[in-house]
Amino acid sequence: MSERCSVDVDGRYGLSIAHDRDSGRIDVLEFARESSLELKNPKSGTIDMVESIAIADDGAIMSIPCRRNGETYLVTTVKVGTPGEDSEGSTGQRKAIEEFLRFYIPELVKLKCGG
Repeated sequence: MSERCSVDVDGRYGLSIAHDRDSGRIDVLEFARESSLELKNPKSGTIDMVESIAIADDGAIMSIPCRRNGETYLVTTVKVGTPGEDSEGSTGQRKAIEEFLRFYIPELVKLKCGG
């Protein structure tokens, strides 16, 4: 079951977050590079509670261990900006995305994984 949430700013996407449950591990860096997400310049990172994460100039994708309803992983994507448009994409934006995720993930795990 996929869940999505988007925040619009001035009638355009500002932030979009999607959650999917999966029963197996995925290579998030490969997915970030090869999927329709089209994340710009994704690189592996580390954040507590996350098994694997790729953080890009314009978003991130992560796989979080999460046992619930027979599934074992929560795959979460974060995208900044309007799909199909160039984002500002900078080191500063990448750092801001990572900082946001460091605060967001513990609450996400409590809500979606019961932990």
